[in-house]
Amino acid sequence: MKTKDTFTPEDFDKFLRWLDKENEEAGHKYTYIHRKLIQWFAGRRCVPAEDLADEVIARVIFKTKCFVEPCNESNDELEIRIDDRLPYFYAVAFYVYKEHLRDMRSEPVPYTPAPEDPEILERRDRCLESCLVKLPKDQSDLIAEYVNNGNRTNKEHRKELAASLGITLDALRIRTCRIRKMLRDCMEDCLEKAAFAEM
Repeated sequence: MKTKDTFTPEDFDKFLRWLDKENEEAGHKYTYIHRKLIQWFAGRRCVPAEDLADEVIARVIFKTKCFVEPCNESNDELEIRIDDRLPYFYAVAFYVYKEHLRDMRSEPVPYTPAPEDPEILERRDRCLESCLVKLPKDQSDLIAEYVNNGNRTNKEHRKELAASLGITLDALRIRTCRIRKMLRDCMEDCLEKAAFAEM
């Protein structure tokens, strides 16, 4: 069910502009919609609700590629106007929900997976270290600080981090979302190359 394609930071920026032309207001709308989607899936006892909400967001991001840029041979701009965004997200969520139910019905009897191969875990760690080094230092420091909350709750820690950077919590979430996207793409590429080298 998961979206096969990946979106770029530029696609994500375009999606935010589609939500609202003002950056800060777009950030507020993004976090609000994401939270409402999690509540929508959780209310239907879907696990993990957050992953399903992410899938809805990803699909809408791909749709916005055609909402705000030329999508036909004549290069005429095609813009689909949706005044109230949230019902559109719910419509996409409904299809994701139906796919989730279908996948759940087709899944085999649950089993306990075997522990991951230590070599695979080591390879993953090496790729993560390599990808972190490739990031600009301010970005690698930020993502490391974002996930390292010490003894504090995530909410408290991230509020303090946003305050120390002089930005809002929504802006912090958007900034780290872009960094995690770059890390995921780098990790996938690194792991694929490592697996190919061992063939």
